[in-house]
Amino acid sequence: MHALEAASKADPSWIRRVIPGETMEAALAWVPYLIGNERAVASVVDADPAVRQAKKLAEWIRATESRVITKRDVFLALRGSEFKRAADAEPALRLLEECGWIRLAAQEDRRPRRGRPASPSFEVNPAVLTADGTQT
Repeated sequence: MHALEAASKADPSWIRRVIPGETMEAALAWVPYLIGNERAVASVVDADPAVRQAKKLAEWIRATESRVITKRDVFLALRGSEFKRAADAEPALRLLEECGWIRLAAQEDRRPRRGRPASPSFEVNPAVLTADGTQT
């Protein structure tokens, strides 16, 4: 409320103004409601296996600091704890791709004359490899 009132006055000095006690009390009255909402949302999000797996995958990406990962790398790194089969990694990879953490790399024809096709490669967004999230 305070920010909306101050911003509506089109005065840039509003940022440095002291917040009135009544405004602060009104804002603090929302805290229990907002904490309850945050906990409810977190419990729902953590209940989704793809979200939980994407979080673990994101931690692994940051820990390895790799600029390129493959589906096979992901499976081998997190097998047992998160993935029983390589295909189980697909929802987490898709979620990180939708969030801009990774993108499917151009797939050159690395297929050997025999055997399976090469595992898909993903380029890691350089911003996720830095501590503050800025581009390197």
